[in-house]
Amino acid sequence: MVRPLQIGSVAVIPVNGKPNAVATAIEAGAYLQERGITVLDESALNDGAIADLLIVLGGDGSILRSARRYPGMPILGVNFGRVGFLAVVERADWRRAIDRVLAGDCIVRDEPTVGVSLIRSDRGEPQSLGWIMNDVVVRTRGPMLHTEVYLANKFVNVYPGDGLIVATALGSSAYNMAAGGPILLDGLAALSLTPICCHSPLKVSLVVPVTAAIDLVIAQGSEGILWLDGMETSPLQVGDTVEIRNSSHRVQLVTFSETTYLDAFASKFEYQIRRGWRPSRNLPR
Repeated sequence: MVRPLQIGSVAVIPVNGKPNAVATAIEAGAYLQERGITVLDESALNDGAIADLLIVLGGDGSILRSARRYPGMPILGVNFGRVGFLAVVERADWRRAIDRVLAGDCIVRDEPTVGVSLIRSDRGEPQSLGWIMNDVVVRTRGPMLHTEVYLANKFVNVYPGDGLIVATALGSSAYNMAAGGPILLDGLAALSLTPICCHSPLKVSLVVPVTAAIDLVIAQGSEGILWLDGMETSPLQVGDTVEIRNSSHRVQLVTFSETTYLDAFASKFEYQIRRGWRPSRNLPR
């Protein structure tokens, strides 16, 4: 979903521990105030203030944390991390990006999320763990886990190995890609299920609709751990079930018309077109 953005107030959030991000946050705040924009900081947000836009100076982790901490507020990411796949603006371009957003020359995308619940083996009631944007990871702490996968309460298979990744399209270029899973292109309403170091001939990923009801059951093995969007969340024991369901919550990310998913993927991961190859079609620039 794409919609216009009206800006009256902006919160500038620098990543902790990076002096250059903090310095840029001060500059950006002054730059916005010169243009008549009310500038907020995190303390104001924590006290209940609402911003029309969050400018997050950091990497993907900072953007994910801000999206979870301040739901419903559009986010413009400025890359002060390493890859920064969600941060569409490089640090040298922050002034130009702000000017474009204030002029309405931007796009606000509503990105889907996935809800996660945990059912302990000794309890019947699911415990909600909130929603994620990138991935749900079940991973062993020691010897291999046997993780069973159920779709719509139907048994699919058991995956013996180091664990399993369930990634959204937005998160498919993270741990999922590193583990050999597929890249799900922007706009594809799907999830990728990718085994990690599976001790079985069945090593291929599954791609399922984002609306699929997915259950991951720890059927055998030693202690595991549940990671949500790159954060260690809960220990897992045999008999525990991780429930993954489509969520109505959406995260609003600000981007620009020329910043397509494929362009971002190519630039962040140096995805090169075959040397010397000329496309047979004359494509518009």
